[in-house]
Amino acid sequence: MSCPICYSGRYKLDGKLSNRKQRYKCKECGKRFCETTSEFFHRNRIPKEVLSVAILFHLFIPARIVQLFLFFFFRCTISKETICFWSSKFLEQMPEIKREIKDGKLKIRHTDEKFIKIGKELAYWVNTVDHQGRLLTSSILESKDKSSIKEHMGKHKQSEKNMDIHVTDKNPSYIKTANKFGRKCIHHTAGLKEKLLSTKNLFLFLSNLPVERLHSKIDAYINLKVRGSFTNIESAERLRKAFTLTDYLLETFALHGSLGTYPTTDNWKNPTGEFLF
Repeated sequence: MSCPICYSGRYKLDGKLSNRKQRYKCKECGKRFCETTSEFFHRNRIPKEVLSVAILFHLFIPARIVQLFLFFFFRCTISKETICFWSSKFLEQMPEIKREIKDGKLKIRHTDEKFIKIGKELAYWVNTVDHQGRLLTSSILESKDKSSIKEHMGKHKQSEKNMDIHVTDKNPSYIKTANKFGRKCIHHTAGLKEKLLSTKNLFLFLSNLPVERLHSKIDAYINLKVRGSFTNIESAERLRKAFTLTDYLLETFALHGSLGTYPTTDNWKNPTGEFLF
């Protein structure tokens, strides 16, 4: 259990309510809460099972279609605003998903960015994938200068500390941060067309097509979920997390024939913990 305000795990007992529920006081922020307010679904008037299904389906389809689905199958009426509220709350508290890295002897990574519109400003959705096009790390950046790209590559370094070949375009920011993964990492610039990479032990034709294929999936997902542009960078971050989760669930379904362990209330009790799937 953690504080619902600052998500700290340091708290002390603070008496009981009239209904005999235990009260707590956070040692970090000083806020008081009881054993029910620390849950993800506190203060809800809708059954938890219905909300769980609504959040799961809202990852793949718009809220208006989820609303019709809930009405025909559960005979309950939930507004689109409620569905969007609980989905946003879930995505805001969801930590980053760490994908399982499956490689042979040679680790090849592809990194590229795509433009997105936040209000009237342009931003960048940066993705790093493996040679099969599996999404490993993604970030929303306001610019693509050296410091921003370095921040994204540092985020990717938390999942894997080294790589053999890093394929990017001719953006100077990628070239300046090429030494992020050590001296043995080979930086290769290529676009949609394959270019020859020739070293002492390697002779490969590589392109940046795997990450471009992922960008086409992202464009389709944005057109499905967003009308026009994002309102702010927080909404763009929520959609980025939603796409990462749907991409992971679809890959799991394709490999195992099921979605595995889908989100439950136990996954949402501690937003700072590791996301369990």
